[in-house]
Amino acid sequence: MTAAERIDELLTRLVRERGVIPADFFTGEGPFGAVSVRTDSLLTVEGTEGSRARFALYERNGGEWEEVLEAEAFVGRNGIGTIKREGDATTPVGVYRLLFDFGILENPGTGQGIEYRRITPQSYYVDDENSPWYNRWVESPPVPREEFASAEHLIELTPHYHYGAVLSQNEACVPGAGSAIFLHCTGPNPYTMGCVAVSEETMAAVLRRQRPQTQILIVGGED
Repeated sequence: MTAAERIDELLTRLVRERGVIPADFFTGEGPFGAVSVRTDSLLTVEGTEGSRARFALYERNGGEWEEVLEAEAFVGRNGIGTIKREGDATTPVGVYRLLFDFGILENPGTGQGIEYRRITPQSYYVDDENSPWYNRWVESPPVPREEFASAEHLIELTPHYHYGAVLSQNEACVPGAGSAIFLHCTGPNPYTMGCVAVSEETMAAVLRRQRPQTQILIVGGED
């Protein structure tokens, strides 16, 4: 199976699970038509069993898709799901952009045009549904700590956040629709609370190869 055919297979599963493909997305050379010129870098997360998944990076160079990286990944403790709610420990099916990269460690060498935020002792990611800062990165101070009742204190989550990238899931910050869905490094457990986790070596490699238009496709396992 070619890389383009593999992408089409995953898109077929996405249609089955979600019913639609975002209008600005692309496919391989199969039933969904021509490859869009808007995207030439794709991360895929394919559920295999429970909280385990197959992770891959595809790049298109000179018109041909090629798989350039493959690794094991961990997803939510409750697997991959089509509806995301705060605290459900599921990883959401869909196609997402990478909004920005971050890390406790120094930038591993991201490319031009990729934002990398270095975590500080004041860095939080808010999961309080009643806060105006829900599903947002804040530095506190200056944001008053009283403005959110709960949040991930990012610098404490090591080695998970040695390197990471924020997915565009719930970019509108709708209360209760999910927060802090990241691609990040693995920790001691073979699952996450809804993120996608890969080894630190893999995570650093992804950040170095990431392009401004890189997207991530997440699908469940075969029925």
